[in-house]
Amino acid sequence: MLPICASKEGGGQADFIFLMDQLAESFPTCQLVLVGSADEKEYVKKIYGAVAEKSKNILNTAGLLTINELISLIACSALMITNDTGPMHLSLALKKNTVALFGPCSPEQYNTPENTTIIYKKVHCSPCVHDFLISPCKGDNICMKKITGEEVFAVCKKMLEK
Repeated sequence: MLPICASKEGGGQADFIFLMDQLAESFPTCQLVLVGSADEKEYVKKIYGAVAEKSKNILNTAGLLTINELISLIACSALMITNDTGPMHLSLALKKNTVALFGPCSPEQYNTPENTTIIYKKVHCSPCVHDFLISPCKGDNICMKKITGEEVFAVCKKMLEK
């Protein structure tokens, strides 16, 4: 199983859709699971709708899982793909293979395990989340938009093929 945290703070929907398509095509026996909070349900639903027709191995659990169910899902997964959110911290605590996407926060603030690959695009205003009440980009998340679906897929593919 591959839980994928499709947060609104991450890259654009097109990048998530590309990533899901590539993972489903390259790893057809893997169950891909989209996770997200109740607030992210509609955002995740759009991603799911764009990829579910092409692949039957994708589940949308956004807004449906309890914290214990999320922990269980991550615990039995082969790889977690997430930005710097609560599910990332759960994945790190469970010592799962993790692809962690950073932008508003610096990965230097964490002691990441060796089974974690960090993708971070430092831009002029990053990290900002702990320094400003309103980010310099006013929520446009330019740091996260610089992370491409192609780049994330390449890292995931390498980790899954090990």
